[in-house]
Amino acid sequence: MGLTGPDGHDRRVSELCVMIGRELGMSPAQQLVVSRSGLMHDVGKLGIPQSILDKRGPLTESEWRVMKTHPELGIAILGGTGRITREMLGVLYHHERMDGPATRTAWRRPRSPSKRGSSRLPTHTTC
Repeated sequence: MGLTGPDGHDRRVSELCVMIGRELGMSPAQQLVVSRSGLMHDVGKLGIPQSILDKRGPLTESEWRVMKTHPELGIAILGGTGRITREMLGVLYHHERMDGPATRTAWRRPRSPSKRGSSRLPTHTTC
């Protein structure tokens, strides 16, 4: 069983993060950071009502607003020491996009026209 459920999603995300990290030339230490971030990325869902997590069918606008808080809830859960780690930043920003729309406007990466649409760049920063 993974941190966020029995389906292995967190483990698959962690493995995918490491594979992308290798392709991007990350050091083993950096790969460990993204691996841990992948494992913990949805820990904030522990603070989301089970009725929302288990809902079959589309979420209402109100339910989506609650669901979108899980990255911040993850930081609250992990941040008991008051120390922010790189892994925690991965948890906080795992729904940010490198190619445009972001959920946190303070965390936008500059867009590079020459790399837009490149298959070598991830468009989602889960890892």
